[in-house]
Amino acid sequence: MAHGFGAKLRFLRQRHQLTQVALAAALEITQSHLSYLESEENAPALPVVLRAAAHFAVTVDYLLQPDVPAAPPIVASPARQIPDDIRPALAAHLRAAREAHGFSQSALAAQVQTISQVFISHIERGEKLPTPAT
Repeated sequence: MAHGFGAKLRFLRQRHQLTQVALAAALEITQSHLSYLESEENAPALPVVLRAAAHFAVTVDYLLQPDVPAAPPIVASPARQIPDDIRPALAAHLRAAREAHGFSQSALAAQVQTISQVFISHIERGEKLPTPAT
């Protein structure tokens, strides 16, 4: 299991299927700086730690402390509150809006910067529902 900030950051990035470029943009740093952070060659600045914690919905303690387990998401998923029959309508609406604006799933993910192309695909297939954080 990941212990240092860099290892945890890499673990979370890979778990969320993000590229270094996408995560670097979300954290407002360069891809090369992210690479140094993940390899633990650089220590993170506080604003980067705060943005990473918010982006992945984990605590700062989890990111900085070696033995702190990942906390549950800060915002509970509304999936339990939304009836399953809304999924097809939401999927169709998202797909139509994305296509009407001329975005591919990848382009939309890059524009939004908080979700991956894979997550958008899951929503459009009705397999997942977005959370308030997304």
